[in-house]
Amino acid sequence: MSKFTEFNEAFNDPFDYVSEKRGRSLRFLASYGDDNEKELEIYFWDYRTYVEITFQVDNSEKLTGKGDAFRIFATVKDAMIKNLKHLNQYKDIRFEANKTDKSRVKLYRTLAKQLQRKLGLKSVEEHDQKNDILFIISNGE
Repeated sequence: MSKFTEFNEAFNDPFDYVSEKRGRSLRFLASYGDDNEKELEIYFWDYRTYVEITFQVDNSEKLTGKGDAFRIFATVKDAMIKNLKHLNQYKDIRFEANKTDKSRVKLYRTLAKQLQRKLGLKSVEEHDQKNDILFIISNGE
């Protein structure tokens, strides 16, 4: 199996999660680990014309160092794909990565391109900000 195939397949093994609506925003919650001691929270924040995707493990956005990054990203991707109706009401989908964390930027870039193809959106833009890289997946409207 090629490294590229293994990399893409790693994005296809999400954690089980539950979702809840909070106004126009959505929250997703997954517990995982040996004794479900880890908690992943994913948010789709409503900003009227765009939705910002954020997520954290155990109330932190820092890398856990536990080797769960691919499954976390797979869970974010899965939540997005299963909520297309919700996401399609926005012009853009946005998320940020700290630019000093090169591996996370690479993961976000891969995720953005996969989502663009999967969701049928027009473009992926990267904006270099002071501390972060902002990824914008746009439907072109």
